[in-house]
Amino acid sequence: MKIEGKVWRYGDNIDTDVIIPARYLNTFDPAELAKHCMVDIDETFAANVKAGDIMVGGKNFGCGSSREHAPVAIKASGIPVVIAASFARIFYRNGINIGLPLLEIGDDVEKISADDVLKIDTSTGTIENVTTGDIFHAHPLPGFVQEIANAGGLISYIKSKNYGNCIRMFLCITALSHYILRIQHRIKVPCCKHFLIAVISGYSSASINYSSNSA
Repeated sequence: MKIEGKVWRYGDNIDTDVIIPARYLNTFDPAELAKHCMVDIDETFAANVKAGDIMVGGKNFGCGSSREHAPVAIKASGIPVVIAASFARIFYRNGINIGLPLLEIGDDVEKISADDVLKIDTSTGTIENVTTGDIFHAHPLPGFVQEIANAGGLISYIKSKNYGNCIRMFLCITALSHYILRIQHRIKVPCCKHFLIAVISGYSSASINYSSNSA
């Protein structure tokens, strides 16, 4: 996915109550949530954001509660991607679940200012600041995570693949969780492909053992 847009720049520890205040959580309609996105920290955002604009934050973006309304409000505002020094774990998971790509670039985020224009390629993780000429590199999104984003979220992705049983859904969600652990916690674990093979093998063995014990 290739994206170009103007930056809306925010600082460290932007929590979910800032992204969408609790007083507006009486609806889950994305369009209604978008009307109040960032209102407590930036009253100009909802009225002036344009489709394709890019949100950039500092460290621990999306901390606070686990409300899925926060990434939904951002996405419904027309923001196709969020860049930050780092993301809160649950916000990161929720973002991918609803089809909002999130890219971490660490301290390089300090080289991006409000109203800069960025070009982003989520498949390679390359971010070019057209305004300054700087180029940054985030962790590229794996193919299946890009497919989730392109499908509009995890549920739409699973439906598009005709995953009609719980086992396939479990494997898809497990692979996603595994990827997030690798990125968020820098855990040294096998790649997703090998992990899925292990999960499938483990499931088969468990089924066989269960059947044997039940006989």
